[in-house]
Amino acid sequence: MLNNRSCTYADGQVGFERVFTVVNASPGYEVSIAENVNSIALQRSVETNGDWKIENETKDDIAGKQVLSLDGRLTLKQDGETFFRTLFISSPTIDNPNSLGADEKTLSLGERLIAKNDCKTCHNAKVQTVGPAYIQIAERYPMEQSEIIRLSNKIIKGGGGIWGSQVMSAHPELPVSDANEMVRYILSLDTTDAGQKGGQGVATEMIAELKEANDMLPGLLVEAYTNLKGLEKLPVIPASKSADQAGIISDFQGMDANDFGGLTEDFVIIATGYYMWIKKPRGVRIMSDDGPSWT
Repeated sequence: MLNNRSCTYADGQVGFERVFTVVNASPGYEVSIAENVNSIALQRSVETNGDWKIENETKDDIAGKQVLSLDGRLTLKQDGETFFRTLFISSPTIDNPNSLGADEKTLSLGERLIAKNDCKTCHNAKVQTVGPAYIQIAERYPMEQSEIIRLSNKIIKGGGGIWGSQVMSAHPELPVSDANEMVRYILSLDTTDAGQKGGQGVATEMIAELKEANDMLPGLLVEAYTNLKGLEKLPVIPASKSADQAGIISDFQGMDANDFGGLTEDFVIIATGYYMWIKKPRGVRIMSDDGPSWT
């Protein structure tokens, strides 16, 4: 029987302990185990109540410290427990492939989680690649708990959005708490939250004009105005300005960037048309992936 456990001693030294138990051993027989021990400073860093014999010793110098590697054999006690305890040096001798280097302690939890996941495959901090840059996301969404939950769900479940036709991969194995921390870090990159709350919680009055549908054609006349940068709210487009793109769209449900001719940002869509009610509705709600909604 074998039990393993890590342990920290009163002086702060970290160790690892194995406890072996021999059961029903035949008389005249003994049980021995070949052991290899690394990352220790001295031979006495190995403690046991069994019979420990060193067969080979190798010395290395790592970062100015002597480090021993021992090969030996441990003979277990015939009755009761045999412990085999190793006391390690203060710093690891094997590089951690997931380490972010000397600056790791200064990074937020969310930033460390992002660095250790596959986010950099499609995103970086400042420039849009396959997906949007973190700063673009931060400038678009407010630092609000509802947005953190919504964006965390998007990371875990994946899917398309308003950033283009590229679909985000799902991450079902990612804990919700980790996704929340990652989103908090991303949204923290915009320290002003400028323009993010426009349209949130603001009542908007929409006046409907009633018309007979006898002579109407199906669809909406949609006009796109591009290269409109630095806007915090929808601009007023003068009647004299010609649209950069225009066309008829019959269905606004489930649209993505392909339906907008490849446009992904810095553009305004104006759709003109009428909504046909077969019977009197209770109300109409218009919602946006950006968060605002009107009822």
